[in-house]
Amino acid sequence: MKKILLILPLLFWLGCEEEEEAPIIYPLPTEFPLDKEYTWEYERTYFNSATEMLYGINPDTSYLETLYVKPTENIYSYYWWANYPSHKYMVLNDEDNFVEIGYVDLVNDTTVFRIKPNLWASYSTIYDTDALSNEYTIFYKENRTTSIDTVDDATYHSYIFSGESADGVVSVSVSEKYNLFGYESVEVIVLFSDDLPDSEDIIYRIKKTREL
Repeated sequence: MKKILLILPLLFWLGCEEEEEAPIIYPLPTEFPLDKEYTWEYERTYFNSATEMLYGINPDTSYLETLYVKPTENIYSYYWWANYPSHKYMVLNDEDNFVEIGYVDLVNDTTVFRIKPNLWASYSTIYDTDALSNEYTIFYKENRTTSIDTVDDATYHSYIFSGESADGVVSVSVSEKYNLFGYESVEVIVLFSDDLPDSEDIIYRIKKTREL
């Protein structure tokens, strides 16, 4: 009888060991979260070169920013950064697309609506920039790829929108990431030619740290 009593706890322990929690997998987003008020904290970090930003080394300066998203009684939500409180953008999910239709200028007490909304993200299965350009203004959204990131025991699928432009004087490259929980990060590289010796290159990354 004693042998049986000793074996039973062992079997129970082995059974518990076999029951592992299933990993959490978050799929690609289908819309931007506008269902309630959100407050997200981000870290903005400046670098001296694109290579240093790529590897996340030798940051120059860094500080925290807060992004607010608040539904309104209208079809749009307000979207604004705490560091830029003078402007509140009006955003909404237009079918598969997250767009900015205008902004409120709190300094001059004016509201401006875009002739063509700015496309901030598109979650459609097929990403057709030619068709989207007929309806929206597209800035640095020429390309869309996907990424998979693993944080702790969770896997996040994200869309990455990127684009670049150059006019011989200044070149700009932008890459933005969106996941199921909204705006995840952005990387910006602004390089000036030698014809503008007084202009300093601007290289920074903004990355979400937590929801407040």
